Formats: sequence, structure tokens, C-alpha cells
Amino acid sequence: MAQRILLALLVPTAVVAGAWTGGLYRSPARSGPRSEPSPILVIDPQSLDLGDVWEDRAFQRSVKVENRGSETVRVEGASCACTGLKVEPAQFDLAPGTSREVQVTLDLSNPPGTGPGPRPFTAPLRLRYTTPGKDAVQQPVGEFRGAVKSALLMLR
Repeated sequence: MAQRILLALLVPTAVVAGAWTGGLYRSPARSGPRSEPSPILVIDPQSLDLGDVWEDRAFQRSVKVENRGSETVRVEGASCACTGLKVEPAQFDLAPGTSREVQVTLDLSNPPGTGPGPRPFTAPLRLRYTTPGKDAVQQPVGEFRGAVKSALLMLR
């Protein structure tokens, strides 16, 4: 009985104390969602929008990569959910606040989908880079998107 009375007194006191502090104290483990760092490398999304394009084993597009970070980065490679990705130059350094044009080549000869009309596609692009004294980072920088028209349509 005494335990029930003590419990009945402690619970409301704890609730009032929590409301009174306004939740000012938050454990670091429970301080809410962890914010992701700002992207360091940026590519203008419009340069990744290919529009309607013909099937091509070596479709080329020039894109500008910008370093918005505070350190020089060494871009060491790129990956994409597509086939035949090639970036020239394959490796390059970017000082803070600078940008560089790179030539991207994609194999658009066998996009997903069927039918005679343009076949829409999307392919996320990631760049791999390092900064002095830190591990390599794979950063999403955008998504190629467009619609591939069959080369067979050109023969009609």
C-alpha cells in the first residue's frame, strides 16, 4: 500500500518536472534526426536532363562539377546505375569554390522498357572523392533522366 502511494506521488511529480523544464535537456542519442552534411560537389540538375535522345553506344554530355566545400577535393571516379559510364578526365582536383567541365559518356543503346516510342529512364550519378587526411566519400550528385528513342524509328 505504501509503495502504491509513493508511486502515485512520484509519477505526477516527474511529469510536472518534465513539463516545467520544457524538455530543455535532450540526450545526445535522442536529439532528433541527424542532419546530413551539405553536399560538397554539385552538378546543375538541368545538365543531367538529357531530354529525348536517340539510342547511342557513346552518348556524350559536358557537365560542370562545382566544389562548394572548404577544402580541395580529389575526384577519383564516378558511378551510375547505367552501363558504359565514362568520365573524362577520370581524376581531377577541385579547389574550394571552383568548378570544372567534364565529359560524360553513357551507353544508351539498350535502355529499359519496350515499345516503339521513347523509353523513359533515370540513372542516379555518384562521384567518389577524397579530401586531405580523410576517407573517400561516395556522394550522390544528381540523376540522369530522359527518354531514349529507338534507332529503328530512324529507318521508317
